[in-house]
Amino acid sequence: MVEPTSNPTQLLRYMLGPWHEASGPLYVLLADAIQRAVQSGQLPLGSRLPAERPLAEVLAISRTTVAAAYELLRQREVVARRQGAGTYVGYYGGGSLAARTMLGGGDAPQADPPDEIDFSNSAPMGDGVFPDGALAGLQAGFRRASQGHGYSAAGLPELRAAIAERLSRCGTPTTPEQVVVTTGAQQALYLCAQLFVRPGDLVVVEDPTWLGSIDAYRAARARVIGALLDREGARTAEYTEAVGRERIPVFHVSPSLNNPTGVIMSERRRRELVALAERNSTAIIEDNTLAELAFGPTPPPIAALEAKVPVLSIGSLSKVLWGGLRVGWVRADEKLIGRLSRIKLTVDQGGPVLDQLLAVELLRDIDAVRAARIEASRARLAVLEDELRAHLPSWSWDPPAGGLSLWVTLPQGDAVDFAAVARRHGVRVAPGPMLSPTTRMEQQLRLSFVQDPQALAEGARRLAQAWAQYLSSREDRRLPTLVG
Repeated sequence: MVEPTSNPTQLLRYMLGPWHEASGPLYVLLADAIQRAVQSGQLPLGSRLPAERPLAEVLAISRTTVAAAYELLRQREVVARRQGAGTYVGYYGGGSLAARTMLGGGDAPQADPPDEIDFSNSAPMGDGVFPDGALAGLQAGFRRASQGHGYSAAGLPELRAAIAERLSRCGTPTTPEQVVVTTGAQQALYLCAQLFVRPGDLVVVEDPTWLGSIDAYRAARARVIGALLDREGARTAEYTEAVGRERIPVFHVSPSLNNPTGVIMSERRRRELVALAERNSTAIIEDNTLAELAFGPTPPPIAALEAKVPVLSIGSLSKVLWGGLRVGWVRADEKLIGRLSRIKLTVDQGGPVLDQLLAVELLRDIDAVRAARIEASRARLAVLEDELRAHLPSWSWDPPAGGLSLWVTLPQGDAVDFAAVARRHGVRVAPGPMLSPTTRMEQQLRLSFVQDPQALAEGARRLAQAWAQYLSSREDRRLPTLVG
């Protein structure tokens, strides 16, 4: 198991894209690129920027150029700098940049090209999931709900009941009192991390994993390490190695469809993980956000195995229905749900009522939507695989057991470098280090297949063009310099 690196230079290099291709002084171009990353939300307020020397080395420029760029950003009040503490986005300077951006002042963030094909986003479109009956039911529900104050930290009672019924039918007996409704799976993860993790704690996640899970635990100031996967899911031996070193408050796992690999954890591994957690009094957080998009049957959820330690199951409607429907949940025992609800009160005092009312209606017909989503995913995955075989035969992957993305291995090179080249060809991909707590996975890419077949085919062709240019540039760098 590899300890995570705290060096953010690889990720920042990806965020900046082809920053140096415009005309002008390099330090101004670099400052402009970092400011765009801040304004787009890629670098949120409070983010610490890399030190000057390592960033200069990664970008192949002088340290003086980085220092000049940072100073220009300080003058623009984009960052604040303090001797011995580093360079932070708006950390000491107040929210001046955020205020200017929200009010429309300052430099506007740069929009994505209109014809860009985005393979990095695995949120499905909402087409075909909102029948007229659901919208009619939403109106009736709103008339009822609007007679009250609208605040409910744990969620609307009718939605908690609908989620509990759904989980029970899927193999995990659940009562409404065992459910707290959240604003998507990301908030669910954040609440769980706040409940169990203290600053400096060590948390074990899968490697690779969903970027949002890494963010949630790091927001709780945890140290995050990764357990590598094989065909049976996360390797239990790596969790065992971690608990042999120090106390671990949380094991995080996505047993039914790891994001990004699409691997399903075997029932044997699930039971091994439960036994290990019981021996070490470690809670298990299982993210089942993708579970209902498996192409075939899956083992029972970990929450159904009657563990003697807390097991918190996270779910969401964003992958089966629509990414814009920000409805998720946590399933746990009633005592933990009460504690999670109290934490949620400090965050938002309850989710949007209209979203929850719509979720109640959509859950009535979710089986039909789920079947259609799986059928479409199978077809789109087949298109993407065929196009990659035709245009990029040297790339390799293991077919996923479901989900919305393909985990590809490059035959050579660096995924972050290639992602920057791909952006210049009008296609966005998620490089492997972004999805690893250790910034491993240097030769892997996540490619989503939520797009229509035409976009998938065109995206694969653009990737092939980008790959040819990337290989050519690597070859050029290997050529010796002839003198005289």
